Amino acid sequence: MPKIKDKKNYVNNKEFQKEMIKSVEAGELTPTAVNMILKIANRVANTKFYYVFEDDRYTCMSQGIEDCLRYWKNYDPVKYDNPFSYFTMIIMNGIMRQFNELYKVSASNRISINTVTNLYNI
Repeated sequence: MPKIKDKKNYVNNKEFQKEMIKSVEAGELTPTAVNMILKIANRVANTKFYYVFEDDRYTCMSQGIEDCLRYWKNYDPVKYDNPFSYFTMIIMNGIMRQFNELYKVSASNRISINTVTNLYNI
């Protein structure tokens, strides 16, 4: 695979769309499409969230990938012309769901301030 000079475009949207069209027609993801999904998941997991443990990063990333594998058949090339954003949102939602499950903030750890009655709950 050739090096990409612009790191912002680590997955080419047009190539990704071609691979997804092939995948939809074949009824299974092509290896190139899987590789592109893994690149997206890796980038989202490494740039958008901060983890206490490195294993948590992989747990969240695997949830995002699992969601992609579960919902990739819902991708309609006619309806969605941007597969990059479609799959990025699926991955991000899966990662966020797992992240929130790992790092739950209980009600006793929240701070609430009521300015009307001047009550503070810490």
